[in-house]
Amino acid sequence: MSNFKENLKSMYPELMRIANRLVEKKNNEVDAPDLVQNALLRALEKQNLFKGGNQTAWVITIMKNIYYDEYRKNKIEVK
Repeated sequence: MSNFKENLKSMYPELMRIANRLVEKKNNEVDAPDLVQNALLRALEKQNLFKGGNQTAWVITIMKNIYYDEYRKNKIEVK
């Protein structure tokens, strides 16, 4: 379990780079550091669902899903 957490810490710079790219693509209220934090928290909460393989890809997928969920939510509220 501590190895899981250590891997999360080491992927932080890559997650920030990707989050910054996502946030600059769309003009909305999603903040890159918040997006990364939410993804890391969700990954910790759901680590029992991780079946092995590429942990970074798994967390990036979580982060993208959070981002797109927020984008859809904000888009619907605007109308």
